[in-house]
Amino acid sequence: MLPQQEIQKYGGKATILNHIRDNTNLPLPNYIVKEAGQSLDSILSTVTQMRKPLIIRSSSPYEYANFEGIFESVRDVNSTKELERAIEKVEESATSEKAVEYAKQNGFTIDERISIIIQEQSPSLYSGTIMRHPNNPDLVFINCFGRGERYMQCYSSFVVNEKEHKTETKLNELEINKRNVKSLVNQYKKIESLRDIAEGHSLSVEFGLEPFGVYQARPFKEIETADFELPKFDFNEVIYASLVFGITSQEGIVLPVIRTLGVRDALFNLHNELPFTDFDNILKHDLTNISLLGQFGRIPNLEHKRKLVENAIKVWHISAEKIINESYCLMLSSMNDIGDIDLTVPNISALVSRYNINFLVHEPLRIFKKADIALDAHYSLTVNKLFQNIRSAKDKIRIISNGKEAIVQKE
Repeated sequence: MLPQQEIQKYGGKATILNHIRDNTNLPLPNYIVKEAGQSLDSILSTVTQMRKPLIIRSSSPYEYANFEGIFESVRDVNSTKELERAIEKVEESATSEKAVEYAKQNGFTIDERISIIIQEQSPSLYSGTIMRHPNNPDLVFINCFGRGERYMQCYSSFVVNEKEHKTETKLNELEINKRNVKSLVNQYKKIESLRDIAEGHSLSVEFGLEPFGVYQARPFKEIETADFELPKFDFNEVIYASLVFGITSQEGIVLPVIRTLGVRDALFNLHNELPFTDFDNILKHDLTNISLLGQFGRIPNLEHKRKLVENAIKVWHISAEKIINESYCLMLSSMNDIGDIDLTVPNISALVSRYNINFLVHEPLRIFKKADIALDAHYSLTVNKLFQNIRSAKDKIRIISNGKEAIVQKE
């Protein structure tokens, strides 16, 4: 880790950015740091000369390897008045309800100290994240996201296998060529070579592309590998994952289960038979009420219904935790549409779910970091035999993972 004195002065995010700026030739959008407690007037002359628009970002001492997406950022800042309002918004987020809850669950005592990164907003067409797999270091994941009206809903996703010199294209709506992918990996390695950031850890790096620029970097998880093979298994009797974060012993770990649904699956099943059991009755009751409200025209639109369903799922997570009252496995049919899911499952030890292929964004990374083991099920969980046969909080599963692949068995 970089010097604690600098982290306290500039915040975690800015300290790492400063280190990258001072020790590589990588391009970073021009920025200045307003230290916690420093007046804006003392740096305003410099800010006035910066290219507009600006983006205003947090840099808390707690952000060195945590708090992904917890604090606010404000884009498209052009005037001094907008800048003042943006700084105020970011500073207020330092002690928001969300930040306080995240800190409590992760063992922090949070205060209002937060530095502000005032940065020229990148003109890049795309933004993205690149990360080396901590348990299968031959693999580097890249997710790119479109920006601007033309590309807003477009994505590209790649897996680079450095050992085999292969690049697997998962999705390429942005039509990013493999030369760009190779260049991204080479730039990423320059940041990896800075051992002082977090030696022995996988790094998550956010970037802009066309033109390329580095936005930020964070330690993700410690790099560790295993050399055992999974036991023989019947695909029909287990949940199999070829993407997993975390390693168990060769015998695996045994945990109780909370089984739940993603928002899209729950919306689809409002009018269909669900594989509910007595253990799921809180969620079933809430979803039934939402369905009835919809039938009687009491829900104005689909977005409102989606929010009601999301809240019902979160309430169920919190209620089920109280029933189990120990570390457990969350078995979630899909996690890419539930905001701040990690805040509703503070005692989670393992996650079994289906991820969106664009999973290198803040909320998934937070829950991957929280869980000792996180599995991306190979097929849809709602049709999986094991998922359907979870009956109560007393049911337990065994997870065996070597960091490259994993299975879940009924215990």
